[in-house]
Amino acid sequence: MASSQSDAIKVLYKGWIDAMSANPEMGLEEMRDIFEHWGDITDEPGEVDYSEVDAGGVQAMWAVPKGCAEDRVVVCTHGGGYVTGSMYTHRKVFGHLAKQIGCKALILHYRRAPEAPHPAQVDDAVAAYEWLLSQGYTNDHICTSGDSAGGALCTSMLLAIRDQGLPMPVAAMPMSPWYDPEGTGDSLVTNADKDAIVNKDVLMGMAGMFLGDGSSKDPLANLLCADLKGLPSDLYTNRW
Repeated sequence: MASSQSDAIKVLYKGWIDAMSANPEMGLEEMRDIFEHWGDITDEPGEVDYSEVDAGGVQAMWAVPKGCAEDRVVVCTHGGGYVTGSMYTHRKVFGHLAKQIGCKALILHYRRAPEAPHPAQVDDAVAAYEWLLSQGYTNDHICTSGDSAGGALCTSMLLAIRDQGLPMPVAAMPMSPWYDPEGTGDSLVTNADKDAIVNKDVLMGMAGMFLGDGSSKDPLANLLCADLKGLPSDLYTNRW
C-alpha cells in the first residue's frame, strides 16, 4: 500500500503535468515557477537555521541544525534535471538530512541549463568545495549528497575534484541519481506505469538542454562512462 507521503507526491506531480498539458506552449520560467512548489509537501525539519552565502562565487544556503557539529559539512545539490529546482525547493529536505547526520549542510544554487549547460554545474560544485576548504573545513569532514540530477552532480563533482588533484571528500550519498543522460536503462520502460512524472521524452528533453553542444559520453555528464577509481570506496558508511 502506498504511503500518504507517496500519495502527496503523486498529487503534486499530477498537478504539474495537468498544468503543462493545458499549456503546451508554457515557457521555461513558468515551468520553473511550478517546480518551485516542490517543497510545499515537505515538513519543516524544525530547529534548523538557514542563511544565504556566497560560496566562492556560487550562490548557496547554509542549513545549520541546533547543536550540530560545526566542523562537518554535507554539500547538497538539488534535483530537477539540471533545468528546474533550486536551493529553495530543496531547503527542507536537505535540512532534514543535515539534522539526521548532525552536521551543517551547504545547499548549492548552481547554474541551470539551458542558460548554462554542462559543465557549468560541475564547475560550480567544485568552486563551492574549494571555498569550503579555504574556510578551514577539511576534506575528511566533508561529504556530498543530492537527488536525481543532483545525485549525479554530487558524484561527478568528485570526479572533477579527483582530476584537479584536490583532496577528496570522505563520502557521497547520491539519492536516486540520474547517471544516464542517454536514457538507455530498461527501467524507463518497465517502470513507466509507476513513475509519476518522468518518461523518456521528458528525460531526453532535459538531457538535451543540460548537454547543449556537449557529448552525452562525457564522463562528467554520463556517469556510466566514468572511471570511478579514486572515489570514496564506501559511499554510505565512511566514518567522517
